[in-house]
Amino acid sequence: MNKHIELNNINDVAAFIKDSRVALNISQETLSVLSGVERSWISRLEMGRIDGMSLKTLEKLIKGLNSKLIIVPSAVLMDL
Repeated sequence: MNKHIELNNINDVAAFIKDSRVALNISQETLSVLSGVERSWISRLEMGRIDGMSLKTLEKLIKGLNSKLIIVPSAVLMDL
């Protein structure tokens, strides 16, 4: 099943990361191991204490969650 989720800001990304992690029933520690991102950083992200992140970190988290990130221009989204 392909589910498309629109993420517009860091808070949306943080919610996606947390919701995905919880849906997979994995801890922050497990996501840390799977992604190579420090658990404390994941915790701060989920609590809204991170103002931004690099694409490399986002890529690691997405792979750790066994998800895929596709970036689409806003104009294209209107056609979906």
